[in-house]
Amino acid sequence: LFRSIRRALANSNFYNEAHEYYLDRGAFGTAAIEITPGPNNTGIHFRTLSVGTFAIAENEYGKIDRIARRYKLTAQQAIGLFGKDATLPDALFQAYENGKLDKFEFVHYIRPNRDYDAENIFQKPYESFTISYTGEKTIVLRAGYHEFPIAASRWQKWGEESPYTGTRCTQSFGQIALRNQFEFNFSTAV
Repeated sequence: LFRSIRRALANSNFYNEAHEYYLDRGAFGTAAIEITPGPNNTGIHFRTLSVGTFAIAENEYGKIDRIARRYKLTAQQAIGLFGKDATLPDALFQAYENGKLDKFEFVHYIRPNRDYDAENIFQKPYESFTISYTGEKTIVLRAGYHEFPIAASRWQKWGEESPYTGTRCTQSFGQIALRNQFEFNFSTAV
């Protein structure tokens, strides 16, 4: 079992993404990594979500069970991900046809499926929506997951009020900014 797990991780991009994940967790106190099937549904694919691009929420037990992530894709990336038959904005298809590298904004939202029925084999406990934010907001993709596909961790929770956390680094931002301003003022005065 352990050999097959190690082999699956070695054949994926886990080690590159885990490095970014731990940097974010140490520096900002909160980190999230998406775990999905690899290209062509082979293997596993990991994607560390950049700090500042996602928002998380907890359920009544303090477990993270919802996430909204805002990101941008080029037309080529969007069509590669969603397919040519997806409900995408006309501007995106025009950019694709003209080979332009313009970026288009999307929001991916994952939450527990409120209508989940364990007896129905076609339903999944988590539902997902990807929304195009270019032009008229349109749902591009609806999907579901058997498990929550995001591993999010917090360094140290800020009590019951917030799902976010802090670290010594984030607690020092004010002092760092003040010191930088002092250095700048000193260097321009001399």
